[in-house]
Amino acid sequence: MKHGLRLYGKGSVVERLRAQPESVRKIVLRSTAVLPEITQMAETHRIRIEALPAGKFDRLCRMKNIQGVFADVQPFAYADYYALAAAPEPQRRVLVFLEGITDPHNFGVMLRAMACFGGFAAVIPAAGACEINETVLHVSAGGDNYVPVSRVSDLTEAVQFARERRYQIVGAIIAETGRCLYEAHLSFPLGIVLGAERRGVSPALTALLDAAVYIPMRGVALSLNVNNACAIFCYEAARRRDKDR
Repeated sequence: MKHGLRLYGKGSVVERLRAQPESVRKIVLRSTAVLPEITQMAETHRIRIEALPAGKFDRLCRMKNIQGVFADVQPFAYADYYALAAAPEPQRRVLVFLEGITDPHNFGVMLRAMACFGGFAAVIPAAGACEINETVLHVSAGGDNYVPVSRVSDLTEAVQFARERRYQIVGAIIAETGRCLYEAHLSFPLGIVLGAERRGVSPALTALLDAAVYIPMRGVALSLNVNNACAIFCYEAARRRDKDR
């Protein structure tokens, strides 16, 4: 059996039980925790529950403030990128290409935002970026169940594959040298390219953009955290998509 992952906290465990109960191997409770929703769902799906004394439970935890519950789950299943990008057009998700995102907290927040707005998928490179780990799962608060994540060997190649399938590729730039996001034309299917803070989108990916856009900021000229930028881009894409339907 492959080494799995651990989900910490009520929200993450509940969402996994709702979306992928077959992936849950075991649920562990602090003996003093009263979590009837989780207990009932676990019993429904015949998932083993283990109650541990507080001291032993806390020694097993690698996260804090987890409401007295964690779950051992199967390894994360990455989605096949080429099948995802080539899906029939009505089923195509907005593809969010993440370049050089190494902070698991940022990655987790972005997955949570994509899940909230709906209809998104994340694409990450196999090298030089954060993979799905326990911190990402914890921060995403269950969002990982609703956002397919693909790992590709070459992000530039993946973007080109999407372009060949009529995705419009829009990239976030730091300097105001492109079009304002709220004024830029967005068409679907859509791909959004986001780069790491300070470095931004690499020249190789910039060369593949159909549109370079920026987020207008009327206040102090501070750079947005990449997860903030991701949420704004996803909100605007979802708003346009829903308006066009």
